[in-house]
Order: sequence, then C-alpha cells, then structure tokens
Amino acid sequence: MARIVKVRGPLDPGVGEAARIIARGGIAVIPTETLYGLATNPLHGDAVEKVYLAKKRSPSKPLIVLASTPRAAASLVKWEPRAEKLAKTFWPGPLTIVLPAKPSTPPSLRGGGDTLGVRVPGNPVTLAILARAGGLATGTSANLSGEPPPRRVEEISPEILGAADIVVDAGPLPGTPSTLIRIAGGVEVLREGAVPAWRIREAIGDPAP
Repeated sequence: MARIVKVRGPLDPGVGEAARIIARGGIAVIPTETLYGLATNPLHGDAVEKVYLAKKRSPSKPLIVLASTPRAAASLVKWEPRAEKLAKTFWPGPLTIVLPAKPSTPPSLRGGGDTLGVRVPGNPVTLAILARAGGLATGTSANLSGEPPPRRVEEISPEILGAADIVVDAGPLPGTPSTLIRIAGGVEVLREGAVPAWRIREAIGDPAP
C-alpha cells in the first residue's frame, strides 16, 4: 500500500520524495491542475508497463506525458508553430496537445500509434515534482480504466493505491479534465475540458465554429 504524504506547496519534503521515486521508475500518484494522475518515468519501459497494469488499461491506448517546460515536451514530439502558439497561450495549464511522436519516443507510451499527447500542467506542486524528476512523467489519471478519475485522494481505488509507491495528497482538485486536441494537418478538439474550444480557435486564428 502506498505511503500518503500531504503536500501544500512546491517546497514540501514530499515533492522531492515523489520526484525521486518517479525518476527511478517507481509509481507516484500526484496532483495536477485537474485530477490526480499516475506518474512514472516515461522513458523507463518497465515503469510504463507497471502503469498500464495498475490501471488495467489496454496497451493499445496511449498515455499522456506531463512536462516541466515546453522544451521538455518538445523532446518527445515533432514540435510545430501552432503548438508553440498554443503552448505560449495556455501552458502551464489544462491543455493536452497531441502531436506526431519522434521516432525515439518509446512505443509503449504511444500505444503502438505514431502520436503522443503532452502537457505542461498549471499546478506549482506538479511542476516542482516534474522538474526534480528530470522534466517528464506520465500523466494518465489515477483510476482503473472505465472508472471515474479521482479529484480527491479518498476517491482513489485500493488497487491503484496498492500499485503506487507514494501518494502526494494536495487536497481536493478542480476535477475538470484537460482539453485534448490533436494537431495533424488541422487542429481537432478530441475532448473539450477546462479550456473551451473557442479559445483554442481564437489562439490559432481559426474562425471555424
């Protein structure tokens, strides 16, 4: 069973502990600006597999990756001008951008596909964890596949708690998921969440409804 540590700010000791666990390929439940997520080192193949097993998630479904900076996010995907514009407008914040993955990006993250979703989250605690963990971590929600994602630690299932090494409890979170968009030719809103679709169209100069 995971150890639960309460954290109220980016300088709390639990931040460094969670970062060390993530960096070495362990699993941490961490807060984001939306929901609690399952974080591990995305470049560590065995660690990524443990996240899939913990969630009972199909390996054909890609994970998203949280990054401490846009540069860290761009290390995994083929960055382009529209992504740069959206990152400057909405990051750090609840916008996940799906882009073509670089060939060096581990296939396990991509679910066998050729794209990957990345985000710089707008929670100071999350950013501090990411920065101290090497700049990147998986960011899939901390729930069993098909179950509601948790906005409180008390909502996390025993199976997830049993698979994690540490839980960073930052109190209740807003609960609205990030908006998910894909840039591939055009810009497609895959899931409208905390960032309204009209704001994305406005940011890239797209008048389409």
